[in-house]
Amino acid sequence: GGLSARLTVGWLQVVWLLPTVLMMCLMGLFGPAFGPDTSLGIVPQPHVLLYYAIFFAFGCLYFAAADSAGQLGRWWWLTLPLSLLVLLPLSFSPVQTRLESALIQSAFAWWMSFGCLGFFRRFLGGGSGWIRWLSDSSYWLYLMHLPLLFAIQAPLRPWSISPFLKFGLSCAVCTGLLLLSYQYLVRYSWVGTLLNGRRTR
Repeated sequence: GGLSARLTVGWLQVVWLLPTVLMMCLMGLFGPAFGPDTSLGIVPQPHVLLYYAIFFAFGCLYFAAADSAGQLGRWWWLTLPLSLLVLLPLSFSPVQTRLESALIQSAFAWWMSFGCLGFFRRFLGGGSGWIRWLSDSSYWLYLMHLPLLFAIQAPLRPWSISPFLKFGLSCAVCTGLLLLSYQYLVRYSWVGTLLNGRRTR
């Protein structure tokens, strides 16, 4: 409650747009791009790390806000269509200044995030055990997918098969391995406790 709620659920949430826009202005300096830059090494680029830190900080404050009523994302039926049908096409418009592009893409990121939260709370918020498990595993998958994908893609590169097949195979193998590793190596370990809190068998 208190300040945390005002900054994440109340009208003050608009302040998060400013640092996001500033970080987005630093993206794609070597050519036009959609979304944040990608760090290809183990050590992330500082501006990319700061960009994602903004969303991480918002998540921490939102957790502290204890939004049991589900106020955040309640306008999902409006923000999702506007994001996909208005902001997304606008973000690919060639006649934009860097600031305009950063503002549009930042608004897209926040509205899609809020919209997806509201949508899934509305339709998948019934307390399903496997949904809870999949949700818990997502942070582990997010953290570990990049190095594993590199390792999986390397032997696939010389194969003379469709790139779409390579893509599907890489995603399936990577997701499967990470879900297995989460269940048997991470979920009940100190790493799982750090990521999601303590879980009991």
